Amino acid sequence: MRTVITLLALAAVSPAQLLPGDLVAASSNQQALYRIDGAGAVSTFAMLPVRAQSLALGVANRGFVVGGSNLPDAIVEVANDGTVTTLIGTGPLAVDFDVDGEGNYLGAGFPPGAARSNAVFTLSPTGVLVTVIQGGTPFGKIYAMGVDALSGDAIVVDGAGPVIRVTRGATPSATTFATITTSGIAGIHARFDRPGRLIGAWSNAILEVDPSGTPAITTLLAGAPLVRPADIEFEPTTDQYLVLDIGTTQSTIFRFDATTATITSVIPTPGIRPTQLAVAGARHVAALNAPRIGQLFGLRVSFPGSSGVPYVAATSFSMGPGIPVPGGTVRLGVDALFLLSLSNAGIFSGFQGTLNALGEATATLAIPSIAGLSGLRVFASAVAVPSAGPLRIAETIGFTIR
Repeated sequence: MRTVITLLALAAVSPAQLLPGDLVAASSNQQALYRIDGAGAVSTFAMLPVRAQSLALGVANRGFVVGGSNLPDAIVEVANDGTVTTLIGTGPLAVDFDVDGEGNYLGAGFPPGAARSNAVFTLSPTGVLVTVIQGGTPFGKIYAMGVDALSGDAIVVDGAGPVIRVTRGATPSATTFATITTSGIAGIHARFDRPGRLIGAWSNAILEVDPSGTPAITTLLAGAPLVRPADIEFEPTTDQYLVLDIGTTQSTIFRFDATTATITSVIPTPGIRPTQLAVAGARHVAALNAPRIGQLFGLRVSFPGSSGVPYVAATSFSMGPGIPVPGGTVRLGVDALFLLSLSNAGIFSGFQGTLNALGEATATLAIPSIAGLSGLRVFASAVAVPSAGPLRIAETIGFTIR
């Protein structure tokens, strides 16, 4: 009864504009998103037309995408002020979402229809759904998915144990490159935030999966205090992971340092029992359109809470070895394209400047009309340069010129 009363009280709170670093939580049993602020206070952020099966950051920091828990069900976007917009009214049951290098949602789950088999699909910001690959070997039941920025492939984790690379293009393929042997898998949720590094929560363990490593799977932490991890997200401001554990009676968020394999702090979730988690303002660079030969390609740079702060964006043909700067590492290689983009001239525009009132800017790349550029993979990142303190560093995204 106390939980019911608390939820009713939370639902009465009017939504407020999210601040960078706020946590947004959802429960598959509730039609609401909840805000957990820096002080740990919980309030209702938005009421939903669906029960949230999946939750992820939206394109270009413009809120969040939520997939319903029924099949078929709606997929909606929730803006940072709590406004809800339906992307698709009769869509798949999406178990996980990410954003690709072309500004589309990449999802995994079960499409509507008689087959209802596992699938990876794209969903445009205007609600156009396209199935990339569906059913068959090696899929059993998809539990989680993330985008590998290095290749642009989808990395899918299957409940039966396989970790599967899904390549896109004219002839999509699905190939198992590792297998999880942890018994009693209760939930598999993962975050692919850097090249070759997939951190995931399996049963009561946190594992690292490296597609090129030997062994490919390394256990970082197992057992107490983990009970039933249900989601894991990267927190850029701390360079750590947030592990949402639903426990047996109450959910808890653990802040986890993957470098030292230790839990550094605990965030309670009083009055709610969320099953999904996202970090507000954590997607700093996003494509605004598909990169095509002879056309203008747009990038949105977004550092919420950094109004009037100078920024620098850059591109490169590689993601490494990385550039150390105050505050961390910019994951780009120093090559001819990198140096040319820093000039902010010629085919590059808006790659340097001052962030607007929303902490945003638009950078454009005029892709030359050269047929040989087709298939070329390019990477982009950015930093915000405040007057004091460390730089704010964006994640690196990758895109393939068509």
